[in-house]
Amino acid sequence: MPRSVPTIGRRIWYWPATNEDDSAEGICLDNSQPYDAGIVYVHADGTVNLGITDHTGDYFTNENVNITDEATPGCAQWMPYQEKKAAEEAAKN
Repeated sequence: MPRSVPTIGRRIWYWPATNEDDSAEGICLDNSQPYDAGIVYVHADGTVNLGITDHTGDYFTNENVNITDEATPGCAQWMPYQEKKAAEEAAKN
């Protein structure tokens, strides 16, 4: 599947690495739901720095996060809508 290109300001899902209420990864109320995140920096290797909001609305950051194709703890994932749009754009070319 064609990949979306990470750019500053894009919204993305972040899957927390833990389910502990007092972790540096924020408060996760349900492992089946990702956190909301925004890309704040794109590294040359394709990893990103994120501004992340946990399930209670608290904000934290995480650096050098990988973007994966599936829900992977500690990683980011494009939303299905974004994957669909990337596929549509690739089909046009």
